[in-house]
Amino acid sequence: MTMAQILTCNEFHFGTCGKKTVKVRRNGKTQTWKRTPDKFRIPAKFGLGTYVQLTNSNMDEWHCGSDCPLKENR
Repeated sequence: MTMAQILTCNEFHFGTCGKKTVKVRRNGKTQTWKRTPDKFRIPAKFGLGTYVQLTNSNMDEWHCGSDCPLKENR
């Protein structure tokens, strides 16, 4: 994912898009740092009361919901 996608995307999907896809939505503003511009933290909500933090260390398996490979098949 590019930094522009990270800053503008509102829904993120984890893993392969199918029945076992985990979908989270943005729950606040993306936090960035001046000293390390490639570092970021996105607060996100999953389900009714579970909150997660998406960071640059765990974004390898996530993708933007608008760029979902199965979106065209729905």
